[in-house]
Amino acid sequence: MSSNAAPGIDQGGHADTSCLLLARSGFSLLSLWTSMPRALTPVCDFIFVQGARRRGLRLVQGSKPTLFFTSRYAIHFQQAGRAPPAYATSP
Repeated sequence: MSSNAAPGIDQGGHADTSCLLLARSGFSLLSLWTSMPRALTPVCDFIFVQGARRRGLRLVQGSKPTLFFTSRYAIHFQQAGRAPPAYATSP
């Protein structure tokens, strides 16, 4: 795993909603996701995962990374000690 990888949901870390697979039991979360105000976009992943936890849904993840995902936000590169690329934006 990359040294820049974020801790997964089972360690209380970040879970990017674009990397999640919802089972039928989690479909009730879709209304939370789709009705979220745009102003909450920078923290929508956190809100979504907290919503799942408060609903008592089980959160699991595999032991190996299965997706290669590169953020487009400058702050993520800065937090990893890297210079943001030209395409990087602010949330």
